[in-house]
Amino acid sequence: MFESNAATTWTTVDIAISDYLSLLWAEGALYGATASQAFNVSVGLGSTMTALDILNGQMVVSVQVHLTATGNPVSLQFTQTMGT
Repeated sequence: MFESNAATTWTTVDIAISDYLSLLWAEGALYGATASQAFNVSVGLGSTMTALDILNGQMVVSVQVHLTATGNPVSLQFTQTMGT
């Protein structure tokens, strides 16, 4: 929340969440033959945020995870108020 709402922060957040989910996938907690089939992380202008979101200091992160072979992915969305 003390970081700027900019591409460098979005990349850091994406990498941190992806690394964590990769560990879960490797341990068998997520379903998929590859990590990219097991989960997806999105954050950034044009994908999860509009210019207005950024101006309002809102970082929006979208995460999809596959918990089972037969189920649809679980979609989560997080919104963080960022510093200026």
